[in-house]
Amino acid sequence: MSFAELIKSQELNGQLDVLSMKLIPRSVGYPATQETIERMGIKITGTLNDLFFTCEFPEGWKIVPSDGPMWTYLIDKSGNQRASIFYKAAFYDTDAFIKVNSRYGIDMYHQFDPGTYSTVITDKGECSEIVHTRSVDDVEGYSVGFRMACDRLDQMYLDWRDPSAYWE
Repeated sequence: MSFAELIKSQELNGQLDVLSMKLIPRSVGYPATQETIERMGIKITGTLNDLFFTCEFPEGWKIVPSDGPMWTYLIDKSGNQRASIFYKAAFYDTDAFIKVNSRYGIDMYHQFDPGTYSTVITDKGECSEIVHTRSVDDVEGYSVGFRMACDRLDQMYLDWRDPSAYWE
């Protein structure tokens, strides 16, 4: 087995551990916290090691693999991707973190009209409303569009930044 194959094997085994053992990384990406994860209904049952908590998921929730060995996804009972879990299990470099998804968010797209960027509001990761469109050369327009989207979300969904809000 080559060195590269050995590392890939370790990473795949790490992914299998996350899938089979119901693990949540101890490192939680901003703006979420461990408290956010618990508000989502995930019960922390113990500490496995420096990288992971053991846990119990709400009924119907599961962890599914991504196309690559270092990412898995936490899916709720309705099929929504609630979080992304990163775990690099190579012997020379281990790391793990969880990035929790909010239902509503802000993203930038440039595929709607060539030469422009559109600031959009997303719902479950999909574009739901175009808020602002600017030329690719308009650097200031990014901030304008982002502020407009924040204002719009604040009007519609006061707790839109909270990853545990609005999913039910």
